[in-house]
Amino acid sequence: MNKKVSLGAALAMAFIAAAAAVAITMSASVKMYNSIISDLPGKQQLYSSVSEIDDIVRREYYGNIDNDLLDSEIFNGYVLGLNDKYSKYMTAPQYSEYKSRAKGKIAGIGLVCGWDSSKKQLKVLSSKKGSPAQIAGITKDAVIKKIDEVPVTSDNYEKLLKSFEGEMLATVKISYEQKGKTNIVSVVKGYESQAVTNEINGDTGIISIFDFYNNAALQLKSTLDELLSKGVTSLIIDLRSTSEGDIETAAKMADYFVPLATQNRGMMARAVNKAGDTVETFSSDTDEINIPVVLLINNKTEGASEFFTVTLKSFGKAQTVGNKTHGKCTLQKVFELSNGGAVTLTTANIIPYSGESYEGKGLLPDYEVSLAQQHEPNTAIALKDDLQMQKALSLLRDKNHNS
Repeated sequence: MNKKVSLGAALAMAFIAAAAAVAITMSASVKMYNSIISDLPGKQQLYSSVSEIDDIVRREYYGNIDNDLLDSEIFNGYVLGLNDKYSKYMTAPQYSEYKSRAKGKIAGIGLVCGWDSSKKQLKVLSSKKGSPAQIAGITKDAVIKKIDEVPVTSDNYEKLLKSFEGEMLATVKISYEQKGKTNIVSVVKGYESQAVTNEINGDTGIISIFDFYNNAALQLKSTLDELLSKGVTSLIIDLRSTSEGDIETAAKMADYFVPLATQNRGMMARAVNKAGDTVETFSSDTDEINIPVVLLINNKTEGASEFFTVTLKSFGKAQTVGNKTHGKCTLQKVFELSNGGAVTLTTANIIPYSGESYEGKGLLPDYEVSLAQQHEPNTAIALKDDLQMQKALSLLRDKNHNS
């Protein structure tokens, strides 16, 4: 049964509703206004102090002023004030390089090298098939003597190796020894940097992951397909000293190994901001790899590689050998600026499948094994001297023997 409402009552109700809406809007506006106003004195004081320093410097400073550097350091100082080692300011050139690396587009020559501390020389650990270096004749176990005419030493080899990456079609001059002969070649950079390499030891595939940027996912998938087609029955994945990359790519790579998540709301992991809201989720599908896996880790295993490690362990898909990891369990996002630079900020905590954070604590290995003091991971260490690798191989031999 419909009830009739008088025109006067209807007008009164409409007026009350409008008044309520205005009140709510005014309340919200007042809160926003107060927030802005309360912040204005602080901002004005900040700008005033910077302007005052700038006036004094330009009036009194004896030396020349590099305005671009000055601006860059001001922006950098602001982010440093957050006291967060993972947040940083990038200049336009730094941001451009970051974007290229994140897309896996840094031009390289296809070499992975390591310092042999016993012989005090830089050795080639692998030369990717079809790469500029391989085409130029540089193969595994070659010794790099000079890079762009600079003799290689233990103090400068890491810096010199950066010459192997950079601008597409640029050249790098390499002097190397191979099979008792010294060779000098100019190699043109034009090859996608290697994120994943592999070799086979018996029935075990040994995979080294150097970063978790975008191209690493496809490279790992290709590597897994290749190794499984060759009949490997177990895997060792070397994550020692791997600290670069993003969580999204690490999640894709972990998904190759783990099944569909049945706990944690059906997610491998999630990212939670300071308000407690889930801002990003990482899921898995039904595909998985069902062979024994051992991960090699150390105190420089950080960020994306820790995420990869904790995900495989949480699903019971891998054991770990080595030393406790770094302990970075947060998510960073990059925000582009109008000046061409960018700011990287920590925006959330990662909640892994296990539900336990390892921020600041790291991940403990299942088997604690340390290398001899003179040996560093991802260097030219002989297999017999790599105690962590030997332990992993031993574990897998036992598993294969008992299966």
